[in-house]
Amino acid sequence: MLPRSNLNARNWLLVAFAAIVNFTISPAHTGEPVIESVSSPVCQRGGQVQLRLEGEGFEGCQNIVFYSDKIRCVDFKVDSDYEMSAKIEADSDCAISNQPFRVLSKFGFSELRTLRITPFPVLSEESSGATKIKNTDGLTFRGVLESGDIDRYEVELKKGERLSVEVEAIRLGYELLDTVLKITDPRGSLVVRVDDDPLFQQDPVASLVAETTGQYIIEIHETNYQGGATSHYALHVGSFPRPSVVYPAGGPFGQDLEFELIGADGVRSTHSMSLPSSMHTGSSSPAKLQSEPFDFRPTSSSGTSVPTPLPFRLNDLAATRESEPNDSAEEAHNSSGFPAAFDGIIDFPGDVDWFRLSVPQSETGNQRLRIEVFADRVGSPIDTMVQLFDTDGQFVASNDDWGSHDSRVELMPTEQTEYFVVVSDKLGGGKPNSVYRVEARWVAPEVTAFLPRPDRVTQSSQVISVPQGNRVLKRVAVKREYFDGEVLLQFQGLPAGVHASPIIVPEDQFWVPAILQCDPTTELGGELVQLNASSALGDAIVKGGFEQTVDLVHSTADQLFNSVTVDRLPVAVTPSVPFRVDVVAPKAGLPVGGTMQLNIRVERKPGFNEPIRVTLPFLPPWVVSEASVVIPAGQNDGTFNLQARSQAVSRTWNLVAEGEVDLLSAEGDVAGLESRKVASDLTELKIVATPVRGKFSTLAGLPGSVIEATCSLDPTDKFSGTFTATLEGLPARITAEPVRVDASDRSIQFAIHCAKDAPLGTFERLQCRLSGQSNGQKVSYVVAEKTQLLVKEPGKLMRDEDGKLLSPLEALRKANSAPSSSPPAGSSSSENKSNTNK
Repeated sequence: MLPRSNLNARNWLLVAFAAIVNFTISPAHTGEPVIESVSSPVCQRGGQVQLRLEGEGFEGCQNIVFYSDKIRCVDFKVDSDYEMSAKIEADSDCAISNQPFRVLSKFGFSELRTLRITPFPVLSEESSGATKIKNTDGLTFRGVLESGDIDRYEVELKKGERLSVEVEAIRLGYELLDTVLKITDPRGSLVVRVDDDPLFQQDPVASLVAETTGQYIIEIHETNYQGGATSHYALHVGSFPRPSVVYPAGGPFGQDLEFELIGADGVRSTHSMSLPSSMHTGSSSPAKLQSEPFDFRPTSSSGTSVPTPLPFRLNDLAATRESEPNDSAEEAHNSSGFPAAFDGIIDFPGDVDWFRLSVPQSETGNQRLRIEVFADRVGSPIDTMVQLFDTDGQFVASNDDWGSHDSRVELMPTEQTEYFVVVSDKLGGGKPNSVYRVEARWVAPEVTAFLPRPDRVTQSSQVISVPQGNRVLKRVAVKREYFDGEVLLQFQGLPAGVHASPIIVPEDQFWVPAILQCDPTTELGGELVQLNASSALGDAIVKGGFEQTVDLVHSTADQLFNSVTVDRLPVAVTPSVPFRVDVVAPKAGLPVGGTMQLNIRVERKPGFNEPIRVTLPFLPPWVVSEASVVIPAGQNDGTFNLQARSQAVSRTWNLVAEGEVDLLSAEGDVAGLESRKVASDLTELKIVATPVRGKFSTLAGLPGSVIEATCSLDPTDKFSGTFTATLEGLPARITAEPVRVDASDRSIQFAIHCAKDAPLGTFERLQCRLSGQSNGQKVSYVVAEKTQLLVKEPGKLMRDEDGKLLSPLEALRKANSAPSSSPPAGSSSSENKSNTNK
């Protein structure tokens, strides 16, 4: 965030700018609040933390809203529009993870930020000198890396004691703080240096057993010794186990599992546990149970848990665990039924594991089979390659990466069959912690609702703010997997007084406009709202919920480093806006190739007379119009001129208009209205076939001549009224006066005047436009598109005896066949008699 002095300077600049363009703007932020930094974003489970937030728009704060009911804001204090503090309390059973939250003010919800919940007591680093760690039972330190900083921590260890250290910097979700972790022993020797890690990517982690008794020093710094006042990190230190992977990387519900914890150095320890009998995924889609990981938290002998879980696949699959040798088809391990899972390790470079998968015939005969590898997503260092062969050894399919470094193949077997599944490292690597898990099952149709983003790696347009007594537009979208069909979307849990009708997403679209409307007397506030999706698929109903991936930390080239997925969308009721926008329902359709005037009407509250800028945020394919229309101060009506290109498809579309105060031309006090948009209701726009068509014969003439042009008309019974016909596409110095046309006419007569200095050539973009009204709606139709006009110098146009214009080839043939006494080509008697087109 800018220092306070810079913020004040910026506000003075805004005021100065306002004076230049002659409108009034308040220095205070009047839009949705903005969180630029959060100090101390770490809290112990079952404890409290005092957060310090900096940003904009905190005046009028109502609450800090968490997505989990296990954590809450118990108190807050707003110091200014740019700074506030909040006391946060986490329950003893709050999930140990990043907990997303938003600030809710009277102007809506802020962007999303996270608070890290740790199982350990939380302390702050020493402001000067090394921070002394008094025990290794498990502690979390809050720290900040300024530019050039090297933060040091000292801990006394006895020989044989374990020390585990884990850094959270990028994973806190605030900055691209790429850290390096070093540990030196009592002799000053460097025993650990970690930059990146396969499990936590740019956040380093290390675990060691002390070889000597004495003081060990932990150092942490940014890779290039960069940083700043907002470069926060959390350092977890203790004797907790910190393996890199667990093997097997998955297991079935409700069973006792014997597993191994494997460190980055290959050291293994064997343990056992009873797996949960079920898992809540946060999704209403049963299919999500197949793809969401379970948080696996190994503990030390003293009961100390890891601060960050190991990814673990918990589902209903019967698994086969590999044992060497299984390096060929003859040594392949058989699956234990279907659906099935295989667990293995690429133990050494060049290791290849073979499995035999028995696939029954699907119930419908056309189900899709998915064979998916989990390695990168469970913290394994390998980049897998999966290959499929049939029982005759013939290649069937292969894959390297599918959305990550993990592999997946999908196919549609038509009968009961068997495949050899072969797993390897793409680069031929392998080591003792290179675990993987293969899962094979029929895929089920899935549907998910989300809000599409106008820009990547931003949080733009991911909150909804509905002014009292008004409407807003929000694009809502669906992701369909393994089915096609229209989807029904329904909001659930909207704030009292906010309404939205069910939304249909057509089969050939993935997003549609949604209009949310608020009653005038609704209280200010907000809720996290569910958006349910469903689709009828034969006799079955495919159901899904809302999932929004929120980008938190990114770099250049849209490279994303950290994100969080939430299952509800924020909807807030905000103060009223002194105007409403409506689209006047068209009385006629927009003809393909033609135009239509769309009327906009605004309703102003008494005393509000500022100009309003109106946009049509989306139009049907191949329909264009002005980018925006400004309704001047004190006026209530505006128009858009819609034009449908010839490629437009005849069908019915929903249209909506958005309006906001035009700040550049406003002259009064518009404080509190900056960037606050309202919307019309959805209005049907019908794109229709043109009711009349026309045709010209080829037009040709000489400079200084008048071409009598006839356009024949072929109307339908929907063509009625009186129109003005104009010729469009004429070159310079060639003109034609408009002609009045009635629906009963079957032709149009134009007199095309070619000046003496008219340009010569072939002009192929002429068309006739009929402008008038249909059912009281201003429209225009284009007839006789791409008509050709020839303007030639004398002697270059040739006609036959009937005055018909000859093509160059026809003229050549006529010249070659003419008697020697005939006039030369290009000077026929018909041209000499008249230079008018008949």
